[in-house]
Amino acid sequence: MEFVKLTSAEKTYTEKSLLEVQAQFISVLQHLSNYHNQRDEELKLKLALRNKIEESKEFLESLDKSLPKSHFKDNIEKIKISEVKSPSSPMYESLLPTKIIQEETKEQKLQRELAEIKRKLSRL
Repeated sequence: MEFVKLTSAEKTYTEKSLLEVQAQFISVLQHLSNYHNQRDEELKLKLALRNKIEESKEFLESLDKSLPKSHFKDNIEKIKISEVKSPSSPMYESLLPTKIIQEETKEQKLQRELAEIKRKLSRL
């Protein structure tokens, strides 16, 4: 066996380095433990979310079964293109979204107001 004499500065430096490595190792273990805890929590939350989604799907299916069925699609298929002669026909207007119909009535209202203003101007 050989013995090596260390100076007190070398001994202090080595002890300090060893303690720093031990502190870093403990820090890594804490981070690893925290990571595992968060992963466990994530798994629990994912399972809870999956269960909620399944419950929601079952509820929507039961709601779909209990609500009356719409025959709107069947009515559209019965209408032939040749029956719709002009966009102003009542059959065509029933297929338009209500927003478009409302916009047309707003435009008609504006035209009527413009005509009134022109009439009042012509009187002056």
